[in-house]
Amino acid sequence: MLRKITESELKKPAVEDKPVVKDKPQPTALANHAKFFSDGTGKFTAESMEQGMRRLGGQSAESARSVSLITMNSASRKGCPYAGFFGGGHFTSSDLPKLIHPEDTGIFTKSGEFNPEAFNQLKKYATEDKQSGQQILSREQLRQFKQTDSHQERWSEAGCFTKMMSGFASDGEFDLLYDSLADVERNGTKYISIPRLERFYTDGESLFDEVAKSKSVGPK
Repeated sequence: MLRKITESELKKPAVEDKPVVKDKPQPTALANHAKFFSDGTGKFTAESMEQGMRRLGGQSAESARSVSLITMNSASRKGCPYAGFFGGGHFTSSDLPKLIHPEDTGIFTKSGEFNPEAFNQLKKYATEDKQSGQQILSREQLRQFKQTDSHQERWSEAGCFTKMMSGFASDGEFDLLYDSLADVERNGTKYISIPRLERFYTDGESLFDEVAKSKSVGPK
């Protein structure tokens, strides 16, 4: 038996399909690590990177040298996002994995994620600090880890750096790490505690900002 449709039913609005809201992709560990050196709008420029280095306490000459080494080496290499720097260009966080080079530690994967297995390998080179009870790592111990074959070959196809020039870039990166972020010093040697080093890789922006504020260097 057919039912008569009432007037109130005729006035009911049609049910609309709700649009499917896709979750925003989460930034990678590498993107979070590097964000401190961006210009605040998601772009990385030579100026923003140098300013970040200065905020961490790096001398202006050292900052300029690091940026110049990277740009001069990579500007002519096909597909490298640094290539536009000479023309006032920039790159974004999606370009960051292209900047991984043969002398990196391998603690960031090729897609920019944190690699706990590689980090655990690095921890084996640390020593126990008797005063604090923490595991600590010196610049020399980090260098020894980087000389192992376990992580270098996977970056052999990186687009921005030759192996030789990546060594210069790596030295600049880790000189800045120990000059600015070392939290232990014993007999004139600077060390980084393992908890702080893990934070460097997984929560870099927060750590960099904290250090910059403690040093009161540059704009906040």
